[in-house]
Amino acid sequence: MEILPYDEVDPDAVVWLNRLGLGYEFPTSSLRKVRRVDPRLAKEFAWYAVEGGRPVSQVGYLLYPVRTAEGREIVGVPEAVCSLPGASGRGHARALMEHVHSRLREHGARFSFLTTSRFRGAYRLYRSLGYEDLVRIRVAYGRLRGAVVPGLRVRKAVGRDAAAFHRAFAAHTRDALGFTERPRNFVAIRTAWEDVKPGEIWTLSSRGHVVGYAWCERKNPTHVREFVATDGNPLAWARTLAAGHDVSIVLSPRAAPGPYQTAGLRVAESWSVLMVKDLLARTKTQEIRVLFGVDAGRFESLAFDLW
Repeated sequence: MEILPYDEVDPDAVVWLNRLGLGYEFPTSSLRKVRRVDPRLAKEFAWYAVEGGRPVSQVGYLLYPVRTAEGREIVGVPEAVCSLPGASGRGHARALMEHVHSRLREHGARFSFLTTSRFRGAYRLYRSLGYEDLVRIRVAYGRLRGAVVPGLRVRKAVGRDAAAFHRAFAAHTRDALGFTERPRNFVAIRTAWEDVKPGEIWTLSSRGHVVGYAWCERKNPTHVREFVATDGNPLAWARTLAAGHDVSIVLSPRAAPGPYQTAGLRVAESWSVLMVKDLLARTKTQEIRVLFGVDAGRFESLAFDLW
């Protein structure tokens, strides 16, 4: 087995690896666009376990700026971990993860974050590599009680909304720690990855002014993955987005469950979890929680940041 970067393997074979390993359609043309627009990407994009000239396993990674109690720093975020079915269970993903950890240390990162589902086999792999649960993602779901507030408007997002979206996010995370820094064109970056559809991004307006955005599938049930607004009660916006339908809302780590429960929703942990690993083996998990303000209610990581 060889470990090679993206530019040294067959790109068509990578497309098939993602189709078969992740069920993810990501053509080469889209990958070229992402490499142009996403500043968080490492220059090698991803690493591959190669057998017989063919990539059989993949681990990509990004370099995220975050805010801690000690200041700004860069962390690693492994993503798109997958193997061809016939190569699964042979240690390729473990070898690639360890290789990526080495690369992250070279970039000066002391922590690596990733998201996964606790029922997946990958969760056991990550635990064995030293990752620990940091935040279990919660969901509020059901039928919202209460009337829609007049004056709140929702429309499909357009390109000129990007600056207002960035201002809303900056205001939302001003006093937070964690994943609080994003490129100004963060919506365009995620749509370039093609896991966020342009029609799922909505502009929130109050009294004629853009005050935020939502990543939301407006159907029945309405699924709200992320929404940020600088004006108005979050539940009022949720009612406007749901338009009378059942709703599920991915909650921010800082969101208090009480108001959602009072409005008629259940709040429960999902299978999804944000995990963290100390790449330098110097900091205990509880110390990481303090550094990122997890138990103090200051840690933020929204859906656009969860891979």
